[in-house]
Amino acid sequence: MREPRERTLIKSARLVKKYDVSRGDLLIAEGKIARIEEEGELKAEAEREINADGAYLSPGFIDLHVHGGGGGEFNEAPKEAAGEEEISRILNAHLMRGTTTLLGTVLTGSLEEMRAAMDLIAARDHPQLGGIYLEGPFFSAEKKGAQPPDHLREPDLETFKRLVEGFEEEIKIFSLAPELPGALELLPAIREIGATPAIGHSNATFAETVQALNEGAELFTHVFNGMKGFHHREPGVLGAALSAGGVGPDVPVELIADGVHVSPEAIQLLLELKGADKVCLITDAMAATGMGEGEYSLGGQKVVVKEGQARLAQDGSLASSVLTMDVALKNMVQFGLSLPQAARSASLVPARVLGVEDRKGSIERGKDADLVLFDESFQVEKVLIGGESFSPPPPGSHSLEVEM
Repeated sequence: MREPRERTLIKSARLVKKYDVSRGDLLIAEGKIARIEEEGELKAEAEREINADGAYLSPGFIDLHVHGGGGGEFNEAPKEAAGEEEISRILNAHLMRGTTTLLGTVLTGSLEEMRAAMDLIAARDHPQLGGIYLEGPFFSAEKKGAQPPDHLREPDLETFKRLVEGFEEEIKIFSLAPELPGALELLPAIREIGATPAIGHSNATFAETVQALNEGAELFTHVFNGMKGFHHREPGVLGAALSAGGVGPDVPVELIADGVHVSPEAIQLLLELKGADKVCLITDAMAATGMGEGEYSLGGQKVVVKEGQARLAQDGSLASSVLTMDVALKNMVQFGLSLPQAARSASLVPARVLGVEDRKGSIERGKDADLVLFDESFQVEKVLIGGESFSPPPPGSHSLEVEM
């Protein structure tokens, strides 16, 4: 992407701010939000004007957990003749739905396969790529979900070092099962490279989970899914996640808000217990996202996509999703959140997890002009990254149109 230098004036938008929605105008300069005024009050010269005509303008969505999209998958990209094109398909599939920052998520595989995927992600200089999410390989076999079982490993420091060596700056989140022998010893090592330790695919007890929180775990991977469920005599991982700080640090949870992975009723319970500011919307999207029904692959495993659900052909387990962030936002509003609350879960909460809240996640002066414009039905009309503007393509196309 080119570095935008022109000034852009967005007029007559409904600005989705942290706590309210108000009509206003917004000026972008040098890729940043330069000024925000009430509608009609912003008088400034600009090389380009965008008439929002009453559409919503929100912070760009930040999706921490993306395996693929547009037919591409991060794990499989190194095996393709044109791996960079594979990544471009993923980025475009999510950009056209309002995602301005995402983490390339690498699921369990051999150390060589995982490192090859990380190498391709790290080599790609693209403002939409916020880094790497390592989902594995130190997971519980009982709660593996769609993680390839042949490559699950017991945690140990040497294996961890071999896995992350050379990618310390790019890895932003590292998910593991804290009950496994040696897992707690890895938490300081994960934090030392600047990554967030997450609890995922775990069969831990309530006490084991609380211990992990007290020793540095800071996030729950796709809450309700891939974790020991709640029981009145053993609350498990889920019980600790829902405790909202009563027994340990009140850390955020990832949520796949497609209504399939977690029922609307369970989501409402989650919101009552945690609040929107501790819920981080993710897609957990796989290659089929934006592609339609059919047979696909996830980490080398056959996945069947039908009626909006992705399931392993082998046993019918949910295998990632075909969700996009615009749909997740819409669903959360339908599940009872206000638009500002849902937008915080889609932008500000993940920005805090990544430690980039000072630059991204909300419409405020001085922050990056990463923005998404959408209508009443949540249909994305335009996306901006650092002030550079894109429009969704015509039906049947998978490439965004860059606006000059």
